[in-house]
Amino acid sequence: MSKKSKLITIIVAAILLILTISLVGIFVNSKKTATLEILVAPASSEIKIGNSTYKNGTHSFIPGTYPVEIKKDGFDTYAGEITIKEGEGNHLYHYLNQSDGSLTWYLNHKNDSMILNSIGDREAEIEASNYAKKDPILKITPYYDENNNHFQIVAEEKDGAIKVTANLNTCTDDLKAKYITEVQKHLEKQGINPADYDITYKGLCDE
Repeated sequence: MSKKSKLITIIVAAILLILTISLVGIFVNSKKTATLEILVAPASSEIKIGNSTYKNGTHSFIPGTYPVEIKKDGFDTYAGEITIKEGEGNHLYHYLNQSDGSLTWYLNHKNDSMILNSIGDREAEIEASNYAKKDPILKITPYYDENNNHFQIVAEEKDGAIKVTANLNTCTDDLKAKYITEVQKHLEKQGINPADYDITYKGLCDE
């Protein structure tokens, strides 16, 4: 085989290799139908998910369950796993604790301190959202009758049950009966059946 033929063979082989790698990349990326938002403090931590290393930001993944390891010198290592689902708000929010139990790193590194605060805020938002999903009445309360100022409705989860209180802005029995009817009609308009709840109605003069 001449030198020219060998060169052509090498070039063709290289092109085929590049095309193969590209096609594999396209195939793999086509399966990455889920996204994961990563927010970790310190930001310089090594974040390993599966066999790859990531930084803070939003990344594409193939749906599935992956082992997670987050580590940084001077901090306790975190090891766990995460299930990433398609079409859902997947997130990995985590901060590492210093091995000596102090907070000096976060006190001395403003950016990581801000990330730490952001993690707390986002976790609180998620907790509040999950709380509201437990019962439909939690999504529409507290409610204040701003138009007439006749009543307020407050609902909370307590000891595994939903406690609903309707505060009526009156002391008279006639108006209390009227406002109770208004409360029930309001709930029905919101798709809530008042009969499904043990509602406590309290007038201004009730103890």
